[in-house]
Amino acid sequence: MQIGTKDDEDKPKFAGLHPGQKLTTITFDEAMKLFSLPRELGVSADGDLLISKMGPWGPYVTYGKKSDGKDLNVSIKGENPFDITLEQAAEYVKQKKIDDANRLILDFPDDGIQVLNGRYGPYITNLEKNARIPKDREPSTLTLQECQDFLEKARAAQKEIRQEKSCRKEKSQRRKRRRRKRPRG
Repeated sequence: MQIGTKDDEDKPKFAGLHPGQKLTTITFDEAMKLFSLPRELGVSADGDLLISKMGPWGPYVTYGKKSDGKDLNVSIKGENPFDITLEQAAEYVKQKKIDDANRLILDFPDDGIQVLNGRYGPYITNLEKNARIPKDREPSTLTLQECQDFLEKARAAQKEIRQEKSCRKEKSQRRKRRRRKRPRG
């Protein structure tokens, strides 16, 4: 949806259709509602300005800035960004902050290694390579040496996969060259 044209003095406004909406069946009121986002919800108790938005992966709330200037966001899937209240959004932000604070399990700053809680469970990282932690191990009891060993195993496994791919690619290229050399007849 668009309000305005490129020839207007003001820049035209754009708004995407939501899942289930079609340009041929949308009413004028529904179309105008799409342009109400981003919607300022207010200031939370922590002093964060909360703004509800709709993105390509669904509705979310913006609640501040990272050190690099990018927005801090929290998904509000299941909520309607047009109807969410300040209190509901503040609860999502509060839970996100708690989750972020509980992300770090262990830290070995001298070696640049961390044990973190991730989306798919705990893992080890040195910011270059990530390594899984076996399910039979308690992440909080890992030693620096064990973390280094897991990272080294992950590096070796990745090298092996690359070599296999390279070997397959070479074989494929040899077959292609042989096909080209065969006399036709």
